[in-house]
Formats: sequence, C-alpha cells, structure tokens
Amino acid sequence: SCHAERGEVIHEATRRRLSYGELAAEAARMPVPENVALKRPQDFKLIGTPAKRLDTPAKVNGTAVFGIDVRPPGVKVATLAQSPVFGGRLK
Repeated sequence: SCHAERGEVIHEATRRRLSYGELAAEAARMPVPENVALKRPQDFKLIGTPAKRLDTPAKVNGTAVFGIDVRPPGVKVATLAQSPVFGGRLK
C-alpha cells in the first residue's frame, strides 16, 4: 500500500519514497482505472485552507520581475508597425 505526501509517493512497508517525476513515465504507460477511491473532504490537508501569497508584496510595490521584463544578453526584439485605424496605411 502507498500514500502520497509532499510531492512523493511513499511505500508503507518499506518507507521507500519516489517523486511524482520519477513515477510519471511508468504511470503514463498504465491503463486508467475505472473506479478510483477519492480522499474524504475531512482528510484534505490543503484544499479549503488559506494559502499565503508570497509574491503579493513585490507585485504591489512594483519590484516583481515578470518574464516580459527579462532581457537576456544578445536577444533581438522586433515589433510590428500598423495603422491605428482600419484600412489605414503607414508612410
């Protein structure tokens, strides 16, 4: 018997642990079971609990760095020039 905990599947008898990533390829080859026993709501650990957003202060004060903000060395940037009105042409 196994159970999942913090991103790992743990074998009860041996306490051997494997990450979801280590099991993904083999799991993808297995047939999908018809009936799956779902966890009871009273056994949920994360669902229904508040989660602290660690990125909120940086988003609010403007210090957050997003993908569009990153400029790796040597990267070229291109933009498309187009008329601001339908059917218009650029000179």
